[in-house]
Amino acid sequence: MPADLVVRPTSPFDNGQQIRAVAWLGWLSGHRHLFTQAEIDEIQSGFPHSILEFSWPLPPTGVIFVALLGTEYVGAINLRPEPGDGTYGLIEPMSVNQDHQRQGIGTKLWQFAEDVSRRRSDRGLQVWAMNGNPKAMAFYPRVGCRAVAAGWVRLGLHVEPATGFQKDF
Repeated sequence: MPADLVVRPTSPFDNGQQIRAVAWLGWLSGHRHLFTQAEIDEIQSGFPHSILEFSWPLPPTGVIFVALLGTEYVGAINLRPEPGDGTYGLIEPMSVNQDHQRQGIGTKLWQFAEDVSRRRSDRGLQVWAMNGNPKAMAFYPRVGCRAVAAGWVRLGLHVEPATGFQKDF
């Protein structure tokens, strides 16, 4: 893990455009191969608001944490709902810039979100991953999650299977 990596909550002084760019590029790195270019363009046209439909409920609000190397945004994670209500926190989305993956940044983001989730008395964390995203499907078990549900992500008639993961505290 880079020694100068900082993970922290976003602030009003953060560059929202750069954070959205990191989230988009991280999303593309795991999902580009699952969609046609026309679908990617359609998804990007609405980004960061998703035009995708999910089989699981997606709370409308959350708190975003960012990972920075110096002044460069290299990752972001959204912990929903905000504030916690004593159930499970939902990670949606989590992204690490492709140039910085496999360096421990995702693990650091996850640990930060987990610490916040524990402090607000959540029962644990949940996250969903498209089955066709091998990076995510391997990552979540490494951070202590277990597969607990099957679902899907849909864009029009295009449906991708997904797996729900959960980590209990």
